[in-house]
Amino acid sequence: MKKSETGFSLILASGSPRRREIVEARGIDHYIMPVDAEETLPRSMDGREAVMYLALKKAFAALDELDRRCVSSPFDLPLADPHAPCYILAADTVVWDGEILGKPKDREDALRMLMKLSGGHHYVFTGACLISFDRSKKLLLCEESKVFFKKYTEDDIRDYLDTPEPYDKAGAYAVQGYFSRFTDHLEGSRDNVIGLPADAVIAAVRTLQVT
Repeated sequence: MKKSETGFSLILASGSPRRREIVEARGIDHYIMPVDAEETLPRSMDGREAVMYLALKKAFAALDELDRRCVSSPFDLPLADPHAPCYILAADTVVWDGEILGKPKDREDALRMLMKLSGGHHYVFTGACLISFDRSKKLLLCEESKVFFKKYTEDDIRDYLDTPEPYDKAGAYAVQGYFSRFTDHLEGSRDNVIGLPADAVIAAVRTLQVT
């Protein structure tokens, strides 16, 4: 792995290939460490609150995993530049249209979500939690994007529902994938809709570095 172009490294507490691709595209030195965290939510939470709550939960699960692995220093990880400041990054993304639309349970659930979104707009929220490796600094953020869909019918998306794409995506779609043909436009960060608001994360790291 090449040296970080941003001057810091990340422990990415996610198995999402989309988040990994975004981090790699920004030239950030990183280590992938997926974590298991229970994703149940208090009933009263809206989309913004939910993603920040789950990002924080995943970040603490990542700290526990580092302890379990006896990782006491960035030098214990295969980072290109273990001397660089290192941060744990955890994130969670949901689609919000008056209710939280997470990953669909099955084809019927995916169809319900996508027909609910047809011809209108909705919001994508990503919560991100950054914690410095020494655990002395923490920052929690939420990025919002607004996505507009074209009008489509059940017949229009039948072939799409036969692909694997909808079933591991919040809201049952990927704006960068097959479903892009049904996307009219979006306001805000495209990376955020894909799963990680890279600009906001980099800005948050800069904030932590000067505090």
